[in-house]
Amino acid sequence: MPLSKRLQKLFGKRASPSSERVQSSPYSASDTSFSKETKALRDDNKPEDAHPNQTLASHIQSDFVKRNSNRILDLKLVHQPAASNNTDVDIIFVHGLTGNAVNTWLHQRSGTYLPELLGQDIDNTRIFTFGYDADVASFWGGTSQNRLTNHAEKLLGCLAAERPDSVNEKRKILFVTHSLGGLVVKRAMQMSKSSAEAYIRNIESSTAAIAFLGTPHSGSDFAPFAKSVSRVLSLTGKRVNVNILDTLKRDSQVLLDLEDWFGHWLRRRSQDGSPIELTCFIEELELPIVGRVVEEHQAKISGYSSFGIHANHMDMTKFEGEQDPGYKLVRAQITRWVGQIQSQGTTHPANTTSSMT
Repeated sequence: MPLSKRLQKLFGKRASPSSERVQSSPYSASDTSFSKETKALRDDNKPEDAHPNQTLASHIQSDFVKRNSNRILDLKLVHQPAASNNTDVDIIFVHGLTGNAVNTWLHQRSGTYLPELLGQDIDNTRIFTFGYDADVASFWGGTSQNRLTNHAEKLLGCLAAERPDSVNEKRKILFVTHSLGGLVVKRAMQMSKSSAEAYIRNIESSTAAIAFLGTPHSGSDFAPFAKSVSRVLSLTGKRVNVNILDTLKRDSQVLLDLEDWFGHWLRRRSQDGSPIELTCFIEELELPIVGRVVEEHQAKISGYSSFGIHANHMDMTKFEGEQDPGYKLVRAQITRWVGQIQSQGTTHPANTTSSMT
């Protein structure tokens, strides 16, 4: 099967020629290049996502994955401690463009689901996965929409629903994000900080740490960011839609302003004595044909730790088990953050069963 067809099967149908205007771009992979390289793609060279049995494999034992194998478009509770009064932290997983709340974090061959694996290793945490419509066109929206804001707003609303009172609001929040999911979280922090509602502002003030896995940080130059986005779009098996490029150009200042705000926010939190812990994880391997989606310098934030994961952009969130080197890196950072929170003597709030399960 041609590579373009394989990728379409994984990430959705190709838009019909009549519905999509195509612009030649140095950031896109042409159909010709796809066909030329097809023979070079072998089973042992494919991303983990591209192996057979992309639908739910029979060996997968996760009850959560089995119950939620279809699309999740809200916040779902994956793990909570057995002790009802022993929860310090909420950990939220946020997928990126073309991903979803299950498959982004699911290692198909082993059946290991990252949020569950983390729950087995780290006590006193509730773990959620957040899902939203990450279709290419709907992520960026039309001329009258800013879907990035919509997704961030929904994330805030879902979190507020899971933290309905002053007791639950005492839990600290850690985010684990992949790719452009990091932008959703950045925008959510911006909206939470400026909200007129105290219960929404609580989400920003309760956020203690963010892990960025393969997130492009645009800095002051939008061109590399657009290049990363275009590479992500090429993973869908279609060339870059000129409407999406136009939207990126229109929104470039908005996104740059968001990056600028995020930098100021980090500094303000440090000055206020409540610093945000950040760690960036970098893809070390290239995808066949597409190459490295987010370059190393784009995936880093100056002044904060960064670690390489020996995987490509699509596989860097999928771990075979607790001995997986990439998982050890991610777990070490989250364990450290949770330990810091616990050492501060956080009061254990009552553990109520999620209304969104």
